[in-house]
Amino acid sequence: MDPCVECEPTLRVFAFGLATLSFGCLEVSVFTDGSGGAYSSDVRIRRCGWEWVAITQDLTCQGGAVGTLGGWAQTVPRSELMAAIQAIKSNPAPICVYSDCKLLTDGVKLPRANWPLRANGDLWPQLGAAIDAHP
Repeated sequence: MDPCVECEPTLRVFAFGLATLSFGCLEVSVFTDGSGGAYSSDVRIRRCGWEWVAITQDLTCQGGAVGTLGGWAQTVPRSELMAAIQAIKSNPAPICVYSDCKLLTDGVKLPRANWPLRANGDLWPQLGAAIDAHP
């Protein structure tokens, strides 16, 4: 039996703020990001987006996606969380997710029962569901 099938998701945080959330073997690295755009300081017109790209160990691009953040709450931390959610949901292979979002990297270290209590509490259950559904 492949030992990676039984691996729990693990988190590693690096000194410069980048963190990884790993699922099984590290065959594919997925880099995520969120952005607020040119008008991110004005909440009346702010529109945020998210993106991810998957790269294999031999530096081949496996794929990626971009999207806009839905709803009225348009913040960069929300778009960072959505990038991680979409990346995990879209990649069935064992992956390692890289994020530079402090909200995400600090949040995944907490017990899941505390996730909805954090900022953007409506997205944390979606992240948990994506993690649970990942093969």
